[in-house]
Amino acid sequence: MKKVRDTTNSWREIYLMELALYADTIALDYDIWRQ
Repeated sequence: MKKVRDTTNSWREIYLMELALYADTIALDYDIWRQ
């Protein structure tokens, strides 16, 4: 059971990192588009 929880935690971390990267890219695109 512990292994499953570890896998879920690492998946969540990866997901959050991807989300942050994605939001960063959108913010950058928006800044460029606004100028």
